[in-house]
Amino acid sequence: MKYLVQAFTGGFHDCRVTAERLLERIRCADDLLDTEGVILGWSFDRSLYQPALEELHKRGKRGYLWLPVFSEVSGAAKSVPAVDYNGNPHAAAKVIQGEDFTFVCPSNPVNIENVQKIYRERFDGFAFDGVFLDKIRFSSFGNGFSPAMGCFCESCRQRYQKAGIDSAELKERMNRKDKSFLLPYKQENGRYLFTDILINKFYKERSAVITDAVKELADFFHRLGLQVGLDVYAPLFSYFVGQDVEALSRSADFIKPMIYRVTDAPAGIPYEAGCMEREFRGNGCEFAGVLEKLWHTADLCSAVSLQYQLKALSNVHCPLYTGFEINAKPDICHTNPDYIRQTVEVLKSQGAEQAVLSWDILSDTRNHLELLAQGGK
Repeated sequence: MKYLVQAFTGGFHDCRVTAERLLERIRCADDLLDTEGVILGWSFDRSLYQPALEELHKRGKRGYLWLPVFSEVSGAAKSVPAVDYNGNPHAAAKVIQGEDFTFVCPSNPVNIENVQKIYRERFDGFAFDGVFLDKIRFSSFGNGFSPAMGCFCESCRQRYQKAGIDSAELKERMNRKDKSFLLPYKQENGRYLFTDILINKFYKERSAVITDAVKELADFFHRLGLQVGLDVYAPLFSYFVGQDVEALSRSADFIKPMIYRVTDAPAGIPYEAGCMEREFRGNGCEFAGVLEKLWHTADLCSAVSLQYQLKALSNVHCPLYTGFEINAKPDICHTNPDYIRQTVEVLKSQGAEQAVLSWDILSDTRNHLELLAQGGK
């Protein structure tokens, strides 16, 4: 199996590593695993990237700039916030130090231009082989119930109207005490279906908002001669945050689903499942067991769940690099050797040929890298 690895250098204004440490971890990972390359970012500290890219290219490896899209950017450029169906800005989900999960509107041109501007002003001139676009979504239930419904700013409401969705009727639905109309009855390759026709149209259009925005950014970077990778949620949750993975994959050179089975933070299956149950229960509707029934598993974090999710991704139009945790972080990520062995075993059984070791080789990951170098045995 071939691997890309990720190195989180810190938030835009929060550099967490020296160039020397970054080089040491890149060399360590490549010496052990003969990696395909490194996804690194997104600190603005320019001293990090030239030495790292020179080392990668000397080794014949690729370097991708890890770039957040619809969160984080408000700390670097004046952005248009996402607002809920009652007109309130989305609340933040602050779980991981150095990361900001406050989301902006994905349909507003200002926010898309901000990403392009950040690249041109902060990272242009480095010999990156590509970009890796992260946080290409709406808020999740980790931000609260109303933010998880998506954005209802003027720009988004116009999109909904063109798709035949009455925003006033939608708001009335969302403010009902009984939220059972939001419970899906079926899933098809990660796309959920609802008995309420309006909700079906709404989820389809909100995913189109994300798909269109990502395509515009991917086209921009492709014109610069850069490859484009996409970070997406696990199929269990991707449609709930506006990601139609099959549609998104048409704009990508590779796609990485974050099938994080031992992470209690945004994108982690235990975290997102717990947040969904909490928020639905707090809004008069029981969600426990809904996803388990639709995905035919008693445990969303199990190896069986991983198998079903990989099968749901069989229709993507670009190389698939499954993302799984290589780092362990106290109270957030509980990676251990047994978990890594099990994950690699499932990936191989499903014919997977590549993966992304997530999400930070700058953590103390050497033992886990050595385990993978031995074939995960």
